[in-house]
Amino acid sequence: MIFLFLFLILAGILITEHCLLFRPFGAEIFFFNNMSDHPSAKHTTYPIWHDATRLMVEIENAVRRFSRYHKYTLGTELRRQAMAICRCIVRAAAHRQAAQEADLDRLVFAVEDIKTSIQLARELQALASKTEFARLAELAVAVGKQSGGWRKSARAKARPVTLPDAHKAEG
Repeated sequence: MIFLFLFLILAGILITEHCLLFRPFGAEIFFFNNMSDHPSAKHTTYPIWHDATRLMVEIENAVRRFSRYHKYTLGTELRRQAMAICRCIVRAAAHRQAAQEADLDRLVFAVEDIKTSIQLARELQALASKTEFARLAELAVAVGKQSGGWRKSARAKARPVTLPDAHKAEG
């Protein structure tokens, strides 16, 4: 046991009571007891984050029940798409203005992609039941509505509304 601990220390791996951190030698170690302590963790308070993580968990559970034929093709694609949605949310929450708009555009497209994949899984009968499809589709639609609303709100903030001059309208 001591040899294992010494090996891990020499390899640059730090073990704490909460997590395992990999670090190169000489690098600073930043440890947060939970992600809400992290400075860029404000995305965890967004309702879209909760729905996206629920969607990811539901997809993981659904893919476990896929046949081997679909598990490693369609299942892998669904998992990647769910993770991409979560990453887009994190990036959009961390950025401002123009960068945020690009991240939100990617988020909206990622949600459309996962909706298409869920529909394909239903048509290929890879999902275990119709209720499983309904649950996944409902979560994907909820994330889609929220991402579209977030993008619309960000665009409205970036482009101030200009009202037409009253004297030009009379003219």
